[in-house]
Amino acid sequence: MADIFQEVDEALKQERVKKFWKENGPHLVAAAIIVVIGTAAINIYRSWDLGRNEAGTAKIMAALEAENIPASLEDMKDELRSDQRSVALLMAAGGYVQDNEREEALRVYSELASSSGTPAILRQYAALMQSRLLLDMPDQQADAPRLYGLLEPMTADPESAWHGHALLQAAVTAAHVESDFQAAANFARRASESPTVHESLKGRARALQHVYEVRLSRSNATEAKTGEQSGETQE
Repeated sequence: MADIFQEVDEALKQERVKKFWKENGPHLVAAAIIVVIGTAAINIYRSWDLGRNEAGTAKIMAALEAENIPASLEDMKDELRSDQRSVALLMAAGGYVQDNEREEALRVYSELASSSGTPAILRQYAALMQSRLLLDMPDQQADAPRLYGLLEPMTADPESAWHGHALLQAAVTAAHVESDFQAAANFARRASESPTVHESLKGRARALQHVYEVRLSRSNATEAKTGEQSGETQE
């Protein structure tokens, strides 16, 4: 199972979701998500009727053998209990990413992120993935407030499992959507200084903070030079 987390971290580190899905498939991601849920998920699973739980699991496994895995997982979602349904839909969304069907992936992530029936930790994960897709899809014309809104439940909660990832995503949003390198550096700094963020993620945060601070310095220098030239022209 440690190998699964290593692969997940590497995929997130390189921001190559599509490649991750292509190389590892939905099985590994589903396993990783279930492990991340931790004790809460164990308690949920223990409370389920064993027969129905096994039936739902069997349906998911059967869908993973279908020719069109994402569509098959969606087709049987109403036959599953809420937690199984959420995992199945996350797997479906990942499959759509793998197949480069981003519109479909975005639709599923949006459904999960907005559903009160989705466990909080999975709902936040879906919102995080939704923000990443929107940022990578210029035709969606997603503005900064919308992207920050998706991330806010995670960036504002240090105890969120996705706190560090959301702060880094907010940093990227500030830099690439608003060209606000000061805000981008601040988001990265918050991640690097948060006591609840994993050390490996803090290293990435510090690297991003440095990059954005350099870009901010260059931007300020360019503006100052432009101002000087403008003043000389007026003289």
